[in-house]
Amino acid sequence: MVAYVAWDVAVRCLAAWGAPALPSLFHPPDWILHVPLPQPNPSSSGHHFLLRGPLRAPISAGLTTLIAWVALACGGGGGSGWVSPLAFDTAEVVVEQDGRSARVLVEVAESQQEKQFGLSRRDHLAPESGMLFLFDEPRAGDDGFWMWRTEIPLDIAFIDSLGVVVRVMQMPPCTATRVEACPEYEPGSPYASALEMNMGWFAEKGFSEGMTVTRVP
Repeated sequence: MVAYVAWDVAVRCLAAWGAPALPSLFHPPDWILHVPLPQPNPSSSGHHFLLRGPLRAPISAGLTTLIAWVALACGGGGGSGWVSPLAFDTAEVVVEQDGRSARVLVEVAESQQEKQFGLSRRDHLAPESGMLFLFDEPRAGDDGFWMWRTEIPLDIAFIDSLGVVVRVMQMPPCTATRVEACPEYEPGSPYASALEMNMGWFAEKGFSEGMTVTRVP
């Protein structure tokens, strides 16, 4: 899967550079499709599930090198020429509280790989946009988010199964080279989803804990 992502990034780069559409050439070869992805260590703490940074599931050194070369070919890790290795679905959500409301365009992180990658390696986030993390089952209050390799200062709203925000936290970028040195942001209450926005967005809009977040059908 990781190799397939690297292949997909190369395809997106070629398209961005104006290469002609040649679908038959863009199907990954068999060796790409059948490279096994090592499984996460089941003994690892669930806190590591949301470690930020590109493809945080364990991968081989060879595949890491492959992805690094593809990223360099795309123009680096976070500048204007950077292309995300994942194609997130998008949706609209409505944030409401005490008669105030705001509609936000979000990228939806639903698969494990999407949630692990999140907003890492980007150098900006549009003013009225964010990322919505969805979980199959409620997460414990001590299962938090890290900001390792995430360059954008963020607000995060932890949302319960009823769509009510139970905690809002600010998360500045972590410049540490080791993930263990980055603080973890835990809501202290169970949550079913989380919404990340630019830092200060909720306060600027007059929103606080107790607001509701609803995905537009």
